[in-house]
This record gives sequence, C-alpha cells and structure tokens, in this order.
Amino acid sequence: MRSSIVRRGAAVFGVAALGLLIGAGPAFADTGTAYAKAELINVGLLNVNASPVRLETPPNHQQIPQPSVNIAGLLALDLVGGGLRVDADPSAGTSSAEVNMADAKLTANAILGKLVFQENGFDVKCSAQDGNLTGGMTLASASVKLTAGIPPFSVDLVNVALPVDPAPNTGVDLGPFGSILLNKQVVKDGVITVTGFEFSVAPGFFGGGKIELGKTTCGPNNHKPDVPLGSPIGLAAGVLVTGVGAGALVSRRRKELSEQTIGSDK
Repeated sequence: MRSSIVRRGAAVFGVAALGLLIGAGPAFADTGTAYAKAELINVGLLNVNASPVRLETPPNHQQIPQPSVNIAGLLALDLVGGGLRVDADPSAGTSSAEVNMADAKLTANAILGKLVFQENGFDVKCSAQDGNLTGGMTLASASVKLTAGIPPFSVDLVNVALPVDPAPNTGVDLGPFGSILLNKQVVKDGVITVTGFEFSVAPGFFGGGKIELGKTTCGPNNHKPDVPLGSPIGLAAGVLVTGVGAGALVSRRRKELSEQTIGSDK
C-alpha cells in the first residue's frame, strides 16, 4: 500500500514539474508580423485629398470594380483593365503588393490647364521578406501632356514620351509646371514604398500639390521563429522540483523500510 502511495506521490511531483515546464513560457511565441498596401491613386490638389481605391492586408485581391474613377470633378482615371493585390504571411515574415493597369488615361483639370497621362502597360509592385526589400515597375508606351486654355483654343505646354521600364527614381522635369518622378522608391525602417507615377505640381499651375498613381507599400515585417517549450528559468525550476520531489520520496521510502525492519526485529 505504501508503495502505491509512493507511486502516486511520484506522479503528483511529475505532473507538477511538467506544469512548471509548460508554464515557464509559451509553447509557441508570437508568429510575427507582416504588412502590405496597394493604392490605385492618391490626389492632393486644390484642398482635395483622396485615395478612393486602396487595399491593405489581411491578404486579398481586388479587381477595380469600375472602368473609371472620378474625384470631385478634378481628376478622372479611365481604365480598360486593372487590379490591386496584397498578400501577407506573418509566420514567414513576408508580404507583397501590386497595382496593375492596362490602357489607362489620367486627366487632371485646373483653371489654368490640364494634365493628361496615358499608358498602355503599367505595373507597380513591392515585396518584403524580413529585412529583404525589393520593388519596381514596368511601363510601356506612356506620355504626359500639359495644355493651357479651353479647347479649341488650348495650346500644348508640354508633350513628352516617358521612358519604358524606368530605373528607380527617374525624374522628368516639366519646367515651371512641376516635375514627374517615375518608379519612386523609398526604403526606411524596414518598409519599402514604390510609387509608379508621381506628379509634383508647381504652385502656379494647379495651385501646388501632388498626384500619385500606382503606389505599393511592403513592411515592416518581423519573422519570429517558434520558441522551444519552456524558458531556461522554467526548465531549471522543473528540474529542481523533480529533484526535490524524487529526493523526498526516496527519503520517505527509506524511512518506511527502516521502520518495517525495526518492527520485524521486535
């Protein structure tokens, strides 16, 4: 009977030690973080600020629901086809985003003129895997035209063809009317932002401001591997409890055997 008590006591100590081991730390740590965002168009002109089509993680894919976007009668974007996509996997610390458009025409109207951007192929993307950040764009058959006046009395101020598949941060100077930055890439604090087309408007033309077309953001991501069961302190505590418990049981068993021997001598 006493041996069964010893066995039960050992089981209790074993369960207690296991509880300390498990309670010493989570079996699995936080699996990490991942973030991505895709924006079709952003506008900040004449006190109008808008980003009407955008997509953020959780992972998703969105086809642009309408062939055109109109912002307060100030800016219009007509598309033959396009879509936005974002993906994120916190457990792997990876994320990606993409904006693509086919045969798009962007028109911005102002009192003193009009901006028209046209392209046949436009794709902007980024990806982040922990600290490995990449991004870029493809552009085909694209041009920008600035006009002044009202048709049929309008006149072209600028009419330029844009480079195919521009290198990161390719600038196009539009003189007193502003500037264009193609494949704009900014990397900071574990985040990469790629903007396909950014038109910085001179104050005298549209009152100043900015138009962004095709913008993706990836990161910050943080991949945290699974933590082994228990922490060093918890493991030490578990071993200590197991050792103390085992020692107590051995001591008690020896005492019982000694008492039995003395009893039999009598």
